[in-house]
Amino acid sequence: MMENQNSLCQQVHTQKTNDSGQSTIEFLCTFAFVLATIIMFVKISLNSTNGYLVHYATYMASRAYLVNDKASASPSGGDGKAASVAKSIFKKIVPTLPGNGSVKVVNGSKPIFRGFVATFKQKFSFSNIIGGRNDMTFIAESFLGREPTQAECAKQVCKALNSALSSTSESCPDHSTAYDNGC
Repeated sequence: MMENQNSLCQQVHTQKTNDSGQSTIEFLCTFAFVLATIIMFVKISLNSTNGYLVHYATYMASRAYLVNDKASASPSGGDGKAASVAKSIFKKIVPTLPGNGSVKVVNGSKPIFRGFVATFKQKFSFSNIIGGRNDMTFIAESFLGREPTQAECAKQVCKALNSALSSTSESCPDHSTAYDNGC
């Protein structure tokens, strides 16, 4: 009986010594998982950084569009020049958008929907296994509106003067000046 126990102990001891390299395999599996997680977070950080930069450029372009006025004769005459200035400001900050991105100036019918929009796509991660195959769409919008142009101010001041003077004519009286703190 004692002999059977000794041989059983030898078999168990022999099996345990055959587990050499197990810690190396466990280390490699754990290391691969940790490395993949770190790489995924690095890519997410890069996506966030790109998103913040594009959003900042969108805001700056929207500000340029908001205040640009080239003393046009018509109220909407300066919109084209303001749009090109806004796009050039955006291109100075972000020369190329990732993922075939696009920028556009939105000049909606209502003043609240006037501003600048940038859209681009990026992958979630470097690997298709972790993040999938689909691109994420990033959209940065900034709708600050548009300040009235000098021509629009002149038109509104003239209209107010005609209303105050009970005038029915469309032209303003000669030598009339009104200051309304920037229209």
